[in-house]
Amino acid sequence: MAEKKTAAKKTVTTKLAVKKTKKPEIYIQSPYGGNITPEEVADLVPVGTEACYVRVDQNLIWWVRGDETGAEYIWE
Repeated sequence: MAEKKTAAKKTVTTKLAVKKTKKPEIYIQSPYGGNITPEEVADLVPVGTEACYVRVDQNLIWWVRGDETGAEYIWE
């Protein structure tokens, strides 16, 4: 029975270590020096967008919402 308690204790310790790991900040960078985060991208596209594609080479975020598609400028 001592082995089962030790195994359970290790599992709890491992789960706690994973929860403490912070997600990295992600920046999408233009060759010209502009930066944008995924959160900022989400703010630029219409509500209900299902998918978006960031094209820094075109300075556009292409988005899809059902049958509707469109694009928004990243930097003006």
